[in-house]
Amino acid sequence: MAPSADSERPDGQTNSGQVPAAVKKAVESFASAAESRRIENICKAYETLKASANGLGIHNVIPLADKLIGKSALSLVVSAYSHEKCFMCQGGSIPCEACGDDDSGTRTECSHCNSTGLAPCEFCEGTGWVGNDVIPHELLKAVWRHRLKSTHKVLEKYARLYDKVFLDALSRRPLDDPQRRMAIAETIRLAAKLRVLANSCAVSDPAHVKHLMAAEQKVRICLTMLAWQ
Repeated sequence: MAPSADSERPDGQTNSGQVPAAVKKAVESFASAAESRRIENICKAYETLKASANGLGIHNVIPLADKLIGKSALSLVVSAYSHEKCFMCQGGSIPCEACGDDDSGTRTECSHCNSTGLAPCEFCEGTGWVGNDVIPHELLKAVWRHRLKSTHKVLEKYARLYDKVFLDALSRRPLDDPQRRMAIAETIRLAAKLRVLANSCAVSDPAHVKHLMAAEQKVRICLTMLAWQ
């Protein structure tokens, strides 16, 4: 059967060359979200863009967004979802329920949080990331690959900053010292990311899995050094 005069083309336009009004509006909204550079705006605009495709598939509409913003809309969306934060915590950590309310002067060793006073968020497993249920299924693997790449960079930066001398100096600071608390939170988050990534769809090479697990163990050693003393 021959296509009708108004049937959709792969570029999201009809054979008459017109872009459906709903698609045009969604593309313009996406461009505004991209300009705002706000993660939540970009993710929401992407969902609207998908809905505007009306069964055609997002891959048929994305090229219109690429053209309007002058760069890859898909790359922008993948980056946004990979950085979207867990809704239930602040950066992957929550106050330890077992010892978080104890007086710092009488705090004793806590096996629940390694005596850091902070525990990983149960919802994001300490990563600070949103779960797979929030990420569009067609972007899932790309988002995890982006997370893997960015975490490798974080690990490199962490290794340069938190050497043994610096960790030892931080561990001698007062219990409520902001930099020490920040270091603990960063260490918990990085260790969690390495563990989760090792079991994610972004990693299939056993050697890479082994590398991530070894890195996690080294980071956890750093966490032990930062524990309450």
